[in-house]
Amino acid sequence: MPPKIIEHIEFLNEQAWKNKRSDTRGALELTTQAGHLAQAHSYERGMAYSLRNSSYCHYQLGDYKNGLMDALQASTLFERLEDKHGLASTLNGLSVIYHSLGEYSKSIEFCCRSLQICEETSDRLETARALHNMGQTYICLSDYARALEYLLQSLKIKKEINSLESLPRTLSNIGVVHEQLGEYRKAADYYLKALEKGREIGDTETESSCLASLGLVYRLMGDYPTALENLLKAADASRKNVNKYPEGCAFIFLGSLYHTMGDPEKALHAFRKGLEIVQQIGRREMEGEAFIGLGELFREQKEYLQAVESLSEALRIAEEIGNREQIFRVHHSLSEIFERQGDYALALSHHRAFYEVRQKVFSEEANENLKRVMIQAEVEKSQKEAEIYRLKHVELAARVRELEDTARELQEVNRRQVAFVSGISHGLKTPLTLIRLYGETLLYGKGFSEEVRDDYYQIITRESERLTHLVNNVLDFSRINRGLKEYAFQEGDIASAVGETVAISEQHLRRAGFTVHVDIASDLPPVQFDTMALSEVILNLLDNASKYCGDQKQIWVSLRSDISKVVLEVEDHGVGIPGSEHERIFEEFYRSRNSTGKGGYGLGLFLVKHAMDAHGGTIEVKSQVGHGSLFRLGFPLSPNRLERGTVSAL
Repeated sequence: MPPKIIEHIEFLNEQAWKNKRSDTRGALELTTQAGHLAQAHSYERGMAYSLRNSSYCHYQLGDYKNGLMDALQASTLFERLEDKHGLASTLNGLSVIYHSLGEYSKSIEFCCRSLQICEETSDRLETARALHNMGQTYICLSDYARALEYLLQSLKIKKEINSLESLPRTLSNIGVVHEQLGEYRKAADYYLKALEKGREIGDTETESSCLASLGLVYRLMGDYPTALENLLKAADASRKNVNKYPEGCAFIFLGSLYHTMGDPEKALHAFRKGLEIVQQIGRREMEGEAFIGLGELFREQKEYLQAVESLSEALRIAEEIGNREQIFRVHHSLSEIFERQGDYALALSHHRAFYEVRQKVFSEEANENLKRVMIQAEVEKSQKEAEIYRLKHVELAARVRELEDTARELQEVNRRQVAFVSGISHGLKTPLTLIRLYGETLLYGKGFSEEVRDDYYQIITRESERLTHLVNNVLDFSRINRGLKEYAFQEGDIASAVGETVAISEQHLRRAGFTVHVDIASDLPPVQFDTMALSEVILNLLDNASKYCGDQKQIWVSLRSDISKVVLEVEDHGVGIPGSEHERIFEEFYRSRNSTGKGGYGLGLFLVKHAMDAHGGTIEVKSQVGHGSLFRLGFPLSPNRLERGTVSAL
């Protein structure tokens, strides 16, 4: 078959599936075209997806017979093709159709088959759909605990995979469970959540359905005005839908509300309107609900003949579809009617039927509970055995890995500390040796020119300052570790303080061949800072820049005002820092991989970070390997803006 024909068939099917809710009739036309084309070219995959799509469209239009036929044919084709995704999707569709037809056992059977396939294929979307359908069916079987369990599982998966299209319907069905359990406030909350989500995605069908459900639950809460408002909105909104089921429900619920409010004329009109709609689309459970509503309305008006006719029809439908909750209600209402008429034999007959059904339900529930307990016991036993195995093997292995990681971390910390002590020892020894060497040379040497003496004095001064800087860093680190580090904050002229510190360092840097570019803005707003701490911060940043600036020997220092802070920047165009290390360079003893052979002890940036935290400031680093580094410090303008500083990578 030509590839273009295949592409065209698949395009038609994709468009049909995409528009199945927004334009159901149009989608049916598209998928019918795809089916005819696929059949003409014996393209079974195209035929299978066309049948699945048309099944959904027929269901939406209330044509359950054709929907069922198409879905059964599609499932046969998917099984032959071994297309498990298509099969799971079709089985879920079959479960929905059988649910709507009141054949709940078949609905559950197809859900279970779909779940089995989804488990093999890890298809989470179809898993969520199957769980939703199971929960919806168990609601009709009055097994609310199981219904809630399946619906909550479905909701969890839909949230995890961000399946927004069907999320409102699951929320709405959870509301139905709470409503049946008498938890009306919870039910209303879930209906409102479903309504909100439905409106977000433009799902008018869910919107009208949720409004109808809200109307019903507010009626049960006794808030008749709010109930009426929501039901009227539901009836109005549902007229826009292709699927008429929500409209039918809205009118049936309106009938119940008008009956409760004592308006039999409006109730009768609403019940008949709702009945007409649900009969057209074949929704048997709501057809039974409409007949029950009419029967109870006629009973209240003492029109017993019409009441018996309506309730008998409701009983016939309820027995056909196995809706035990409706069977209860009908037998109870019929027994009351015959008792009022003095026909005690029929009244007794319906009383007995009522109690027989109830007894049967209790017996079934008892058996189900026993089975559930036995299954749960087996499950718990298996879980305990699995837990023991996991503890013995999986968790033991995880614990070993955790201990290995901890050991490696401790070894790394120990290595850093040893390197730090070694570096400090060397750092102290070098300037002391130079100071002593040049001091003794000046003391005992003779005949040195004035120029040579000046050079020696400058070396002694430079090494003394270097030694002082190192000692200050070590002392600061010690105070921080013991919690004794204190800062003396005063509001002052930060421009002058920065300028003075840079000027002192610049003299030594220039002698070492560096060029320092300084740009300090004028009229900077005053900030609070610790003068000594600020000086140490600048010295540490300049020290780093001079070590790692490479052959260019260019350093840039700038100070400017931002919206809420004064910004100090120190930049070099040297070796740079890998992105993976931007956070770690502020840890104590940490030295970048690019720092090999550059000296340093892993304290400078740690002390800079601590000082900026104390100032309530921020420190950011922007760096790329081979392109240098820029450190940006932010000092807040006023004390009331002080917050703990943060480290971030630009």
